[in-house]
Amino acid sequence: MSKLRGAAKAEFLARMARGRRKAARGNPKKKRGVQPSYKSKQYYIYGGLLTYSEDRGWFFDGHELGMRLTAAQAKKKAKAIANRQNPKDKSRNAGPGSVRKSKKAMKKFLPGFKRKKQNQEDSIEHAAEKFAEFHGKQPGRIIEYEQAIRYPENFAELGKLKELRFDLDSLNRDFPLSNFKDCQAVSTPDGSNIYFIGGDQRIDFEALNIATDKDFVELGPCTYISYHTVKGFHDFDPTDYWHRFGEENQIYPVLAYDRLNHTLFLIGGDYRVRPQGIVN
Repeated sequence: MSKLRGAAKAEFLARMARGRRKAARGNPKKKRGVQPSYKSKQYYIYGGLLTYSEDRGWFFDGHELGMRLTAAQAKKKAKAIANRQNPKDKSRNAGPGSVRKSKKAMKKFLPGFKRKKQNQEDSIEHAAEKFAEFHGKQPGRIIEYEQAIRYPENFAELGKLKELRFDLDSLNRDFPLSNFKDCQAVSTPDGSNIYFIGGDQRIDFEALNIATDKDFVELGPCTYISYHTVKGFHDFDPTDYWHRFGEENQIYPVLAYDRLNHTLFLIGGDYRVRPQGIVN
């Protein structure tokens, strides 16, 4: 065998190098259950993720659309969204920053609970705008994550909620709330917490003359609760029961409202649910 020289040697070495690279990658077609890997270039855009890979070409996972588009549709959508945000910014996909979109995994402790569609203010595009406003640059990626919210799994029913009263302001003490429909007042097994489940718990902030854009709103100290149930005290006849909070030490729970889920809840206080009823 003659010794390789010059161009022949260079060609032989190049061919050997290509062979070693191919061997290092392996042959995915011969490996059952193993999918071939491809290098892909990803473009994070407002409203979704535009991705190119050798096996699939261009495809678009849109947070706004919830569907995949054809290559032409994906490119058109990506360009439209990016240009709408900042048409002159060439580096809108650069940077380590992120826009986080929370996806809450809520347990079904509220009857008929359904995730509501994002409104205009909560859209991913508005989150991107806020990120750019706060950081002074466009976000580089979109991270989607799940956040589990824990609630007690078991409750003891107290009765159908009839009325709540709270101190709205110095001129409106014992301000009443009623017409909760089938809302139930329930207690945790240890009797230390009262929850309100189901029914109609919506609050008319305009009628209360409360102007706020907060998701959780303190309405005021809760002073009174009334509920309808049957107890042995009255030979199990349906009866309306009521209780004044803070009757022993003037420590009141705060009545608060969740504007996202339209639910009322109590914060703090020193009450307990006992066999004789609600104490303090």
